[in-house]
Amino acid sequence: MATPFSQTLHALQDDNRSVYISVIIASILLAIGWGYWFVSMEMTTYQTSQKIKVSNKERLVTQFSNERNGVRRPILFRERKITAIFPATVSQKIQRSQPALVRFHNEKGRTVAIPAEVIEIIAEPNDSDNITVILNAQFDANIAPNPFEHRKIKDVQIETNRITPIDKALHASGLKIKTVPLTVSPQNGQ
Repeated sequence: MATPFSQTLHALQDDNRSVYISVIIASILLAIGWGYWFVSMEMTTYQTSQKIKVSNKERLVTQFSNERNGVRRPILFRERKITAIFPATVSQKIQRSQPALVRFHNEKGRTVAIPAEVIEIIAEPNDSDNITVILNAQFDANIAPNPFEHRKIKDVQIETNRITPIDKALHASGLKIKTVPLTVSPQNGQ
């Protein structure tokens, strides 16, 4: 037996359209958020070297903290020079004052990173395949124990590029696009 038309309309009126509308709005907002992330979020890429030498000389440096309530506190830092060998193919991507990370294993086996900065780049005259990069690692002198004593450095990473997910997807699909060069300091004017 067929359902009467009046009962079918009554069933349609009982449907809750607000649930469907809220699901559609949430889906649209999620798609907009994902699209914004896809075109604007920058991912940092690093060049890594495991050929490392750490200077035995350590220098103590005093810097002043940012002013808080009109008082500037002196902070004591330790500095170490680190020499790392990188492939010559990345020589155009590494510049002075570029940020870097010195990574090593702590007592618990976890990887710990100390910030560093590129201070010099030397092209090896007898080795055209590699360049030598000298970095300055600076860390709080109050950290105990000293991270460079009795620890094996895992690697040195230098920030070489920043790329968005859409750039990465276009590269993976075979479309070649020009990447924007890394700007290290806004004062250098790139």
